[in-house]
Amino acid sequence: MTSDPAWLVTIRAELEALKARVARLEDGPATTTEPADFASFWDQYPRKVGKPAALKAWHRLTSADRCALAAFMPTFVSIWASAGIDRR
Repeated sequence: MTSDPAWLVTIRAELEALKARVARLEDGPATTTEPADFASFWDQYPRKVGKPAALKAWHRLTSADRCALAAFMPTFVSIWASAGIDRR
């Protein structure tokens, strides 16, 4: 019985890791706690609808994505305001 080549073993391992990541993203976290960084984001977010869905999506973000979003929020709020979109 021959063993699989190293490249095939690597690809299978990467595939399994990717499947696990997709499953985590689809399921979302079980927790509904509101971290401080989400509270800061939500305070700036102009449209106060869909908070539970936003929190669930927040938990799925990587810390790098959270930082990028936090950095972009002032620009987003400015664009939203200049477009005249209401804050309901």
